[in-house]
Amino acid sequence: MRLTEPIREEHRQLLPRLESLREAADGVGTVPPAVSETKVREAVGFLQRDLIPYARVEGSVLVPVMGRLLGSIESTRTLTLDRMEVGRMTMQLEQAAGRKDAPMIRRLLYGLYHVIRLHLAKQEQVYLPILDDRLTTAEAEELMDRMRAGTSPAA
Repeated sequence: MRLTEPIREEHRQLLPRLESLREAADGVGTVPPAVSETKVREAVGFLQRDLIPYARVEGSVLVPVMGRLLGSIESTRTLTLDRMEVGRMTMQLEQAAGRKDAPMIRRLLYGLYHVIRLHLAKQEQVYLPILDDRLTTAEAEELMDRMRAGTSPAA
């Protein structure tokens, strides 16, 4: 088993919920407004309640470890930019939903879907293999414990 398997499993569990963003976007303007509004509200809830807090933990726990292993925190900057963009787009989505701006809602949902998919792909294909190669089992276990607890290395 790869040392980063718990993170990969978290990602696998996010994928069906991530698909709900695309499905909500597909429904904007094509399903009854009440159904669409419910799906958009659920999408915003998923982003605010689940995905963004999870991403914050990754940013405070996982990214510093990757930066250390790569010799510079700047080497993980793309992941940080992804998280910032998801946060910004989520706020815009919430505002567009309040205005019932269907074209903007659709664009934001599709955009969020793709930014998050790309972010996960970067982690899975680039960064997690580095952790698998360079962390000891003890270091990986400590990292996973901190991820579960949501604490940074200094905590």
